Amino acid sequence: MSDEEDTVIEVDEFGFDVVPDKQSSNDLVDYIDDDSLSFNKKKSTYNTILWVLFFIWLSMAIIAGYHAYHVYPTSSSWVTGVRVYVAALFAPFYLFFIFLKSLIFG
Repeated sequence: MSDEEDTVIEVDEFGFDVVPDKQSSNDLVDYIDDDSLSFNKKKSTYNTILWVLFFIWLSMAIIAGYHAYHVYPTSSSWVTGVRVYVAALFAPFYLFFIFLKSLIFG
């Protein structure tokens, strides 16, 4: 028998020959994790919904502030400023109040 027949070739878990001098090399240095590049549908949907709600609130705040500014044109400037600030901050409630007020009292 020769030395070649007695030599046992090491095989890794994937069936490739293990080369002793190459085992210490790090092949993962240039590897990019797929999770960092993947598209997260749930997060994207959540962000889209948040942006849409923000723009709806922003448009409501602009409309409510405009209405609050022009309701009493003879008011002092600080009263008008507070009225606009509160109307813009609570825009959905303010617009609902104005809707009911105009509906009931015409």
